[in-house]
Amino acid sequence: MTVRYEVSSDSTKDGYYKVAIRDDESKFNNVVFNFGAVEFPDESQPILRFDYTILEGTVAKNTQGEFENTIGDILVELIEKALERHELIYKGGTDET
Repeated sequence: MTVRYEVSSDSTKDGYYKVAIRDDESKFNNVVFNFGAVEFPDESQPILRFDYTILEGTVAKNTQGEFENTIGDILVELIEKALERHELIYKGGTDET
């Protein structure tokens, strides 16, 4: 299920943008969070690892995994949109072009 969300133009003191889930049908409606470090730990596997901080709202412990899957889907969508707009900043690794 795709969840509606919005990205704030305001950033946190660390420079990360805030993301808010804005979906009345989601149990995570009005949870505001930001992403921290994002990495692909194994280049041969399509696995994404990321840090996040909840800034507003709460997530019950028994729904933590579902929340992480939901925001992981949001992160993938944000990465895809940034790639389309040539706005993605890649930090680390090697550039083999």
